[in-house]
Order: sequence, then C-alpha cells, then structure tokens
Amino acid sequence: MNISRLKLTILFIGLGMGLQVFSQGCSDAGACSIAGHLPELDSSKKVQYFGFVEQSFGLGEKFVFISQSSLGIGVQLPSRTEIYFQIPYIMVFGNLGSTSGIGDGIVSVLQQVFSKNESDLSVIGGGRFRSNYSDFSEDGKPLPMAYQTSLGTYDVIVAALSNVKSWSFYAAYQHSFGRNKNGYLREEGQTNAKLNYFESANLKRGDDLVLRVQKLLELKTRQSILFTLMPVFRLQADQIYKNNENVVLDGSKGLTLNVNVTYIKETEKGNIFELLAGFPVIDREYRADGLTRNFVFFIRYRPVFR
Repeated sequence: MNISRLKLTILFIGLGMGLQVFSQGCSDAGACSIAGHLPELDSSKKVQYFGFVEQSFGLGEKFVFISQSSLGIGVQLPSRTEIYFQIPYIMVFGNLGSTSGIGDGIVSVLQQVFSKNESDLSVIGGGRFRSNYSDFSEDGKPLPMAYQTSLGTYDVIVAALSNVKSWSFYAAYQHSFGRNKNGYLREEGQTNAKLNYFESANLKRGDDLVLRVQKLLELKTRQSILFTLMPVFRLQADQIYKNNENVVLDGSKGLTLNVNVTYIKETEKGNIFELLAGFPVIDREYRADGLTRNFVFFIRYRPVFR
C-alpha cells in the first residue's frame, strides 16, 4: 500500500466519523456478499420472507464513479434453511466513457447445522451468474473491467458461518470458471497515466479465499455497531490473453485487507437501516478484475416481510 493510498484512507475515515457518511471496501468478487444480509433463523416461523434495498456511490480505479442499486429477496424455510437472491443495477462514469446495466446475480442457500446457547454453525453454497460477457466498449474501443457491469464468468462459492454470542466468524472459497470476453489492452504509445488502466483482455481470475471476523456492540434503543475485519486472498495470479499468448499478471495474487464499521438501527416493526464504512487498507499490486474501490458510501434498508 502506497503513502497516497494511506493518506486517502485516513482522510475518509475522518470524514466518516465526522459526517456519519459510510462506505464499503469489500474488494471481493461475491464471497463476502452471500452471507451479508441473512437474518437470524427462527424455526418457530413456518415461512419467512424478507427483502432489502441498498444504494452505494463510490470511486474505483482512476477514480471512476460507480453507482450500484441492489434488490434482494429471501425465503426462510422451517428446516432452518434459507434461500437468498440479489440483483444489482450498475452505472459507471469515467474518463473513458460511461456504461450502465444489470449486474451479476448472486444466489445462495444457507443451512444451519448447529444451534445451542447463543452459538450456531451454518454452511452456505452459492454462485455468481454473469449478466453479460464484460465486453462493453466506447466508440468501438474495449473498456477495462472498471467500467463493466459484470465479471463475465460463472462462479461457485462455498462457505461456513459461525456465530458465538456477539462474535461472528466466516470463511468462504470462490472459484471462477473460464475467461470473460473483455478486450481491453493499453494503447501503444499512450503516455497519459490517467488513461492507462489495468489490462484485462480475456481475463481469467484466480480463486479467492475470504475470511471475516465480526464483533457486534449493542447500543441503546435498538441500535448497534458492527466491527468487521476481512482479509481476501487471491490464491493464484490472474491471467489475460495478449499478443496471441497467455500472460500471467505479476502482482495480481495475494492479500486485500478490508476494515469495515456498520451502524445498525432496527425499528419497532423489525425493519433494519444500515450505514456502512469500509476501506481496503492493504490491496494487491495488479487488480485487473475492476473490483478496486478507494471508497464507497453505502446505505441499506431491509424492510422485513413476514
């Protein structure tokens, strides 16, 4: 992590504390999302439906502006099983152009296998389904992954989640199948660094291992703060196709470390309002997947329907 990134992180932490504006620096391909909106399982209810809406505004690579609006819905079954689906709509604006469209859908199934004395253990299986091939272009020129609304691949995710009183522990593994159809390569002779993005032509992403530790601090009158530490390990280097050959991207594997703080407010009817601030304090040197977030303001509302 360079000095300018560190200064930017400190600046936005200060702004978040002072202005109560919050953000998320998840920097993952979906594994941290499948267990992010699941309510507590209650076997006394035969069937429970819930949904949420969320909106985020953020800056990605080269300070590309990204707006993401998401809808989610889930069904809780009496067998302590929950099925969950999320779909986003994404708009991107930057110095190479603008794009918009439906993002990748995420589906997950959670099965609770143990619950006793304020402790539980669940296993989760899920997937990310591409909405397009990551092949958006501007004036006939392929756009880098920072402008794409999809990762362009199908992914599978397996995870385990354990809650012990006010602590939560989570581990997930994500595998991407094949390559996308992105075509972005840097133009030869382009000397303007602001126009040179990470190359991503026919990108093949490495697998991700995601760990997450959370601590919930209860406040008064249905309010709480959730502290999150989440390392994401890219296990293999990413690869692209360039000059008619496969190229392994040096610096594309390794650690991204995210630190998040979430303010949670529950209404008397059980609806939940969340404000989240998160920053990647460590990231990989080469990030061709377009998931880079310098910061993002994140608001989520979960109206619970029963």
